Amino acid sequence: MIWSLLVLCLAAFAIVAASVSAITGIALRWIDTATAGLAPRHRARAWMWIAALPAAAGTVTVLATLLPALGFGSDHCLVHDLHHPHLCPHHLLETPGIALIGLAVLVVARCTFLIARLAGVALLSSTTARTLAEGSEQHGDVLVFEAAEPRAFVLGIVHSTVHASTGLLDLGRGVAEAVLAHERAHARQRDLLWRALCPVFAAAHLPSVSSRIAARLATAQEMAADAEAADEVQDRVRVAEALVALARLHARPSPGLSFTHGDLRARVQALLGPPADTISWPVRVLAAVGVCATLTIGALHEAVHHGLETLLGALS
Repeated sequence: MIWSLLVLCLAAFAIVAASVSAITGIALRWIDTATAGLAPRHRARAWMWIAALPAAAGTVTVLATLLPALGFGSDHCLVHDLHHPHLCPHHLLETPGIALIGLAVLVVARCTFLIARLAGVALLSSTTARTLAEGSEQHGDVLVFEAAEPRAFVLGIVHSTVHASTGLLDLGRGVAEAVLAHERAHARQRDLLWRALCPVFAAAHLPSVSSRIAARLATAQEMAADAEAADEVQDRVRVAEALVALARLHARPSPGLSFTHGDLRARVQALLGPPADTISWPVRVLAAVGVCATLTIGALHEAVHHGLETLLGALS
């Protein structure tokens, strides 16, 4: 029965992904230390890799267990009876256990929810941007709307646009230029798209770990936009002052990516401290580790196959 194989694969995916996510959660402080010296843009990319780690590990592991059925290696199932579930289309139990069905349903439900939420965020961002644009004036690459409160943000997941209020422009050229340079950096790097995709990439993480990774990604993106804004206006202190000024004036959150999102204390400290290194080797190391792990799992697929089946059997 193909449906039972699908249930077993999804349950095995959930077990591997949850294990990898738990290890990642324990290691988050070490990862913070390891990435602290990176330029924020490289740090943001590293957190996207880490967000996708459990899903990638679960997918690779499950695919490796199916290699014997595709003619790679020996058919492990031939030397065992049906004392535990078999991850093989040729040796299936009639009905997986309720715990395995529950894990499979949980995986499908979580992925469906996160994809639906991504669609909702995209629709809301697009609708808000279109509504604002109708009542805004084009000032170069910025859409300026009438509002006394100083606000600036980016809307549009696929095609990002910078929006600013007349209240922001009234604060003077010094503050406005720093804020708009920051928002242009977000639009240029499509940060709203990557931030919206992060929960989907991290769907296989445990919820508590996923939220902590999303917060770290957001702060890294904000710091990267701060650094790019500082390069544009050629004054890091000026960007820090603009950040503090708007943080004090904001009474309510802005939509999309707002200038005052993220860890404000960490952002100000980063701007007032020395610029971070531009090295990107940790991201390359993550990629290399991923390739090596994939090859290792493939080479040891028979042991992985038996180990996963034993775990599934314990839950049956």
